[in-house]
Order: sequence, then C-alpha cells, then structure tokens
Amino acid sequence: ESQDRFSLAVIVFQLFNMDVHPFSGDPVDDYQLPETIRARIETRLYAYGNLANDHINPSRYSLHDTFDLETRQLFDLAFEEEGIRPSARAWGVHARSLLPGGSRAMKKCAYNEDHCYFSDPCGLCEIDDLKKEDGKYDQAREENFHFPTPTIASNANKSKLQKIKHRSKRLYWRLKK
Repeated sequence: ESQDRFSLAVIVFQLFNMDVHPFSGDPVDDYQLPETIRARIETRLYAYGNLANDHINPSRYSLHDTFDLETRQLFDLAFEEEGIRPSARAWGVHARSLLPGGSRAMKKCAYNEDHCYFSDPCGLCEIDDLKKEDGKYDQAREENFHFPTPTIASNANKSKLQKIKHRSKRLYWRLKK
C-alpha cells in the first residue's frame, strides 16, 4: 500500500507540476547525481521539499514554489518520510479544496485564460517566460501532445496517425473551453 501511495503522489506531482518528476533536478555544486530516477528515489534526492535538499536543485521549469503550503506538505510526506504517505482519499479531498468554491481555490490568471495558479504571481506565466528566454516555448507547447510515431510506418499508417493527432488536438481544445 505504501508503494501505491508513493506512485499516486508521483502522478499527482507531475499533474500539478507540468510533468516535472519529483526526483528530477540539477546537482548542487559538483555532487554526482545518480543517473536513474530509481536510484534518486532510493537515495531520497527529492528537490522540491519545503526544506532544500543539499544535493539536488529543483528543475528550472518547476511550479512547486507556487503550490500552497498544504500541497507542499502532502508532497513532503509522500517523498521525504518513510512513514505514512497521503492516501488517495487525502489527495482527493485536497484536490477538491483547490477547485472553484473550495477553501483554497486556485485563481484564474488575468493575462492568460488557460492559466490557473495557487499564489501570486502566476507560475505558468513565469514558466512561459523562462521557456521563451531559453527558446523552448513552441517546443514545450507541442510536448503537451504525446503521440508515438512508429519508426517504420507505411504511408497509410502515417496518414492514420496524423488524423488521430489532429482529432485529439481538436478534442483537447474543445474540452479546454
């Protein structure tokens, strides 16, 4: 059950943090980070806690600093401690509190109607600005759509994949309105 709760927390973290993994990040100074996520988990290299990790810095594109305190505390419980991790019910109750009408409802961004955020300023606007500076903005926008493309595919299969991709994008934007 503890592993299931850990896995759920990883999924929730990635949903809240634009697919950034909770054990990804950059080394502090010359620290040699393990290459695999599994090894980073085993050595507890969680970079997004309320207290800084001595060996790993958060990803430059992380929104974790904009999470409300309770959200960060739930992630800390899930990733820093070996004890009791938050249950699916706890995550559900917390997620409902972030929805409109909830006790900690997320705010709508005044500059981009697609953005919601926990605390000022809008973290998504800040990440967009960073990606523009790094020349990764358009690439990042396309990365929202993960469609596997076969390495060897007939023209018929390529055509089918393009149609599926196009329909999926249309559906995504329709649901987003």
